[in-house]
Amino acid sequence: MISAAELVTLKSKIKSEMNRISINNVFGTFYQNCIVLAYFYTRSGVHGKMNNISISNIFAENDVRIPECKKTGPYFFSLIWLDGDIDYGNINISNVYRDEKIGNVETIHVCENAKIDTLALSHVYQKNYTGEPITLFKNDGEIDRLVLNDICAYGDKEFENNGTIKNIIKFN
Repeated sequence: MISAAELVTLKSKIKSEMNRISINNVFGTFYQNCIVLAYFYTRSGVHGKMNNISISNIFAENDVRIPECKKTGPYFFSLIWLDGDIDYGNINISNVYRDEKIGNVETIHVCENAKIDTLALSHVYQKNYTGEPITLFKNDGEIDRLVLNDICAYGDKEFENNGTIKNIIKFN
């Protein structure tokens, strides 16, 4: 098991597209994000580009912040963070398992000003032992096509949409 701030951070440059990315077999506890797809430069209104991303076999939960961070209090962040000001093509997130004991923040978050062609969530499970509600998936961006297959929040809210989703396809 690893305890880390961020295990995987990919940063999109303005002039080039990140394409054909696979992130697999991530195990551990994280006091910030487990996986971050982020905008790299100062926000200028120009979007970064990422396409054909596969994230799978994630076994993770939040951890307490270590003193070296020089911050106090419960700073918990989503395990998978899809930053804004990025045009994403296809993203597939599958086989995510979260047994959360500490942080009551969403498992997957699509940020404001993120634009996604297709986001497929498959076999995503979240068990909550915090005593506070946790939303499994939160959308603040724009998604053309959201595919949900075998999503389970075990009594908590499966998803919250504050953005735009044009088409939802749900299998269970």
